[in-house]
Amino acid sequence: MQTPEDSDKTRGEFELTRRGFILIAGTAAVAAAALPHLSKAQTAAPTDLPPTPLTKVAFHVNGKLHEVEVDNRTTLLDALQQSTVDGIQLVKLHTDQAFEVTAEVKPVTTEGSKTPGRPAASKEKITLYLDAKDTSLNPGGEQIYKFKDTLAHTPYFVEQRISTNQIQLKTLATPQLDNETGKPYVTFTLECVFPDRVR
Repeated sequence: MQTPEDSDKTRGEFELTRRGFILIAGTAAVAAAALPHLSKAQTAAPTDLPPTPLTKVAFHVNGKLHEVEVDNRTTLLDALQQSTVDGIQLVKLHTDQAFEVTAEVKPVTTEGSKTPGRPAASKEKITLYLDAKDTSLNPGGEQIYKFKDTLAHTPYFVEQRISTNQIQLKTLATPQLDNETGKPYVTFTLECVFPDRVR
């Protein structure tokens, strides 16, 4: 017969955290979805696809240097997923997109002088807003600026030519206490201005 102490030991040996369970379940789901494709890939004729371009990225986490090779074909969501800073939690993102349209100006000839025309054009303006929460030891302090710097150095933001100067701290709320933990936190919004694109 098993005593309560034996039961606790057995349970402790096989205890699984939520994060571990999600990781295992996600891996299993991806593997199950990939199996049919892998069997087809083995029978398909080889193709001459160019290698995926990779970029080395270095960053510090808890004082340790980490280097990874990142696929250059990143999206905004990839960049946000790769931009982790201790104590910073991304809550919401939203964008504003506006177009300034300039009408075509036809060339004009008057009394022998010719004024050149100009084709119609549109200027696209995109602004990204990131609402986040800082639960670090010093909420509203250096972690926000680390997050801003980390974002600016992801391949996506580098490719879009968005530096730390184009990422501004738009709002910073007063510190609040978390109802569950009793620890202070602040909410803040970063505004990321993309360079104008003329089309």
